[in-house]
Amino acid sequence: MIEANKKALSELLKYFKRKKYTDMTVKRWTQIAIEYLVFLEKNGRTIDDVGDLLNSEGKVVKKEEFGVKDYVDTKTKYSAYYLNYLHHVLKRFYKAWEKHFPIDNDDFPKVSGQPKRVFLTTEQLLKVADAAKSMWLEDVAEHHDSIHGLRDYVMILISIDCGVRRIQISEINIDDYDPGKNILFINFAKGGEDTYRPLSKIVRDVLIFYLKKREKLETKEKAMFLLNNNEQRITVSSMSERIQAITKRAGVYQLGMGFHAPRRGKALRLKKGNMPEEKINKVFGWKKGSKMSHIYGEYDQAEVQQEASKIDTILKQKSSDKDK
Repeated sequence: MIEANKKALSELLKYFKRKKYTDMTVKRWTQIAIEYLVFLEKNGRTIDDVGDLLNSEGKVVKKEEFGVKDYVDTKTKYSAYYLNYLHHVLKRFYKAWEKHFPIDNDDFPKVSGQPKRVFLTTEQLLKVADAAKSMWLEDVAEHHDSIHGLRDYVMILISIDCGVRRIQISEINIDDYDPGKNILFINFAKGGEDTYRPLSKIVRDVLIFYLKKREKLETKEKAMFLLNNNEQRITVSSMSERIQAITKRAGVYQLGMGFHAPRRGKALRLKKGNMPEEKINKVFGWKKGSKMSHIYGEYDQAEVQQEASKIDTILKQKSSDKDK
């Protein structure tokens, strides 16, 4: 790769780091960026040749002659969903490179319909928690030293209580929980803003019980939640398999079920609890103009998370699980 494109790739990686994108996203987007830069190079162009030319008033005076449109034309065999996603990713690259993207959002490939978004009611979420607990107790009865069922139960409780995404749960480390303050550090929050989440009493009790079991494992891995081999951080695909199995046991499984279902449930509970939309937006890291919220307010994260924990009482009435 020529020097100009190497520099562009380096700038993009720094941009990813500033935005605190997950390792998975960085890996996927870096592959796309390299492919695009190589495509330009094979066609006698560099990063310096792309982007619309703007005048001093910010108006386009010359369109990009060769670049992103030509690149996406090589991807016509892919679905409209992927092509729409690819346009959004490339537009983000151009922003990082301080280039004007030559395609308007209205001209992105149209996607017919919307992906199914699974919502679970409070009653359904409590059934999921109970199913996870039952599966944990069955796991212990069959495999006395196993913590896998308990691991799944804790992940489900954190998901319901905090409304966090699966990648955020998978990236939690043992040291991210402060038992003295009863707060859990959540990395990779939407909007690039890390947060500390206060936990409900039942989640605190079960988490502390789990950590006592977790510290007995002979592993150097710092992740709070491990794969069944007890040697590697749990993967998001494995987490999806677990929540699907648990929701099937609870009798509430739907196509597209994942950890976003408890997340959406928390957003709905906060809205019903009359938390202002701009504060709900802050809890979840949603940006201004997103489909999820309408106002982006400058609120202190710690104060907002504390307020959210007071409004959302889904797990407050459940009795704590005693040591088994």
